[in-house]
Amino acid sequence: MVEVAVSKYGRLDIACNNAGMGGPAKPTGEYEPDAWDRVIALNLSGVFYACRYQLEQMEKNGGGSIVNIASIHGQVAAPNSPAYTASKHGVVGLTKNIAAEYALKNIRCNAVGPGYIETALLKDNMTQNLMDAVAAKAPMNRLGTAQEVADLVVFLSSEKSSFTTGSYIIADGGYTAI
Repeated sequence: MVEVAVSKYGRLDIACNNAGMGGPAKPTGEYEPDAWDRVIALNLSGVFYACRYQLEQMEKNGGGSIVNIASIHGQVAAPNSPAYTASKHGVVGLTKNIAAEYALKNIRCNAVGPGYIETALLKDNMTQNLMDAVAAKAPMNRLGTAQEVADLVVFLSSEKSSFTTGSYIIADGGYTAI
């Protein structure tokens, strides 16, 4: 992807790493190692590999901004999802590490922690009653929208956030506040 962006635009200034999977719902003591490996490979190693090559290109440019999509579960537990929780905590830690290592190279790295967002994935896997129950766990009593997360990513990618690096900004309607 980095090569494609550079061949088309001549450089890479902004990157957003947004991929993930939940994996099976089982407690840690019953979690299959193969399932653990698949979730960690996509959710954490995938972000590492993307950042690895994005950073290389951004150094050549003299700077850039990376936004990694974590989750609210980069801060709080998701019972019966140990690999997901561990991977998203890892994305937050990786983001902070990159920010510390590359700040003097004019490369910023931040993470976004979306709460429960109304997407096709949620609609396809939850009943309306369950979605309403999840929404009610947040003080705002609603699900977020993809546009609200996108707006935060755009802000973190822009010069308006030029003094922001190593941050983990949660967009969850207050879910993690209580």
